[in-house]
Amino acid sequence: MRSILIADAPYPLRFFAIVITNIISVSALLLLPIASVAKSPENYWEEGNESAWVQGATSKLRIITTKAPEYDGDQGAVRIEIRIDGGKKKAKTLSLSPGIWLCLAYSRPAKAFVLGRVLQKGRAQPVVRLEYLDEGAWMIRNSKNSSNWDSEGYDNKKDNHFSALAAVPSPDGRYIAMIGDFKSESGKLMALDSVLDSLEVLGEPPAPPPGSATGVNKESGFDWHGGGPSDGFLNMDPGILVFKSTDTLRASYGNDTSKARASDRRIKEWNLHELFSP
Repeated sequence: MRSILIADAPYPLRFFAIVITNIISVSALLLLPIASVAKSPENYWEEGNESAWVQGATSKLRIITTKAPEYDGDQGAVRIEIRIDGGKKKAKTLSLSPGIWLCLAYSRPAKAFVLGRVLQKGRAQPVVRLEYLDEGAWMIRNSKNSSNWDSEGYDNKKDNHFSALAAVPSPDGRYIAMIGDFKSESGKLMALDSVLDSLEVLGEPPAPPPGSATGVNKESGFDWHGGGPSDGFLNMDPGILVFKSTDTLRASYGNDTSKARASDRRIKEWNLHELFSP
């Protein structure tokens, strides 16, 4: 249909139409996906993967996987690259303890990047340790909510038994909603206050993203108790776990299955400022 219209048009219009058509065709080719050095965040465990840059107040940070982890074997390794002066100047490169590390958020109120250490735990590969990387000083502080999980298990019975399979930060990064285990609670929705370094269990979480989890509990439906996603820490699908404002967390629930989200939804909200206030 397009060629017929162009052929029937007067010459000036026909020439103009052909030029525009060619420009559109070339533009479409330029917009096609092309190979890139940086791989998608879902491939964080692959050697050579470069995470997206996380912007801080005066710097930005990315994490590069230098050694891939092995199942029941080597925990892998990463390095952190930090740039300042609008990203033009390379400020520092840090090496962290063994394991794959992710930047969960930049907390503007805490002036720190919140890091999570991913280690194998049974079939899953959750975040089991939380650290704060102070911007400017570039000192790492351990969160009191971290677990001491390693390849042999927990260090002692008094451990926090923390792990997280998903995390969603607030707009300013102060609060991070997470789904996982803490102390005696398993498969729960939790919230971290990065300024107070305090973690609270909120209750039952929304179901995992369809198609992501390995376990399906026949009694309670599709949930996080079946061993967790086999490919480890994951991103929640849009609209299920979101921040309505800087301190109001909203979760969406339904009779979800491993194949699809239910159309009927129930909404629950938490005011985290009030929750963490003394």
